[in-house]
Amino acid sequence: MCAGKRFSVIPLAFVAGLMVVAALPSASALGGSVTAGGWMASWDKGLDDVLGLTPLSTGADTVSFNKFAQFKNGPNADGAFEPLVITFQQVSASAKKWILINQESVVNQTGLEWSGFTFMLAPPAGNGLGFDDANTFPAISSQSFSISPFTTHSLSANQKELTLSGGVVPAVPLGENVWNPGQISGALWIKGAPFIDGSRSFELKEIPSASAVPLPAGVYPGMAMMGFLGLCVLRKRGG
Repeated sequence: MCAGKRFSVIPLAFVAGLMVVAALPSASALGGSVTAGGWMASWDKGLDDVLGLTPLSTGADTVSFNKFAQFKNGPNADGAFEPLVITFQQVSASAKKWILINQESVVNQTGLEWSGFTFMLAPPAGNGLGFDDANTFPAISSQSFSISPFTTHSLSANQKELTLSGGVVPAVPLGENVWNPGQISGALWIKGAPFIDGSRSFELKEIPSASAVPLPAGVYPGMAMMGFLGLCVLRKRGG
């Protein structure tokens, strides 16, 4: 009846174990979303192994998070990296005004040195939503958001895009490819601007940038052939 096919017997204990794991409600919630300070932060399930967010504390007007992000893929054909995206949804009328990323570990496994990094909020037209420059980069350096090894920052006019530059995050060796913004001092302050009679939602995007961009797959063989043909032509002209 099933000629030509081979089957293996799966132990009942293993099947029972799978059923128990599937029944645990927290198994999927741990990676996909967290709720604190009247905000629910969530991300695509495909990012579960490279993205994490842990609530740290709440104050009168603030909620703080610790964040982990691991970039594994190089840039697309257009030279741009795919951003890692967290969606914040207001779930309480008394949601905290300020959302702080106090500590972050960002791992560069893209194969390229990063020459810059951008934090971005969307949608761009969200009224009141934005990064707070005064709290993120106060005059007292010991309280300023640590961005080392980057040395300069630039905030867009609409306060939705914070760009860091003037430094390098290496891809190798392992251990030195981990960037820790905010862990030495300060925090990234986001004005959540929650609604009193509604529900605010927005996206926090993180995007690295690299000065050197690898050529798309298939380009190298073509360039090698062009170089070989050019060499043949030069030899022919030279006799």
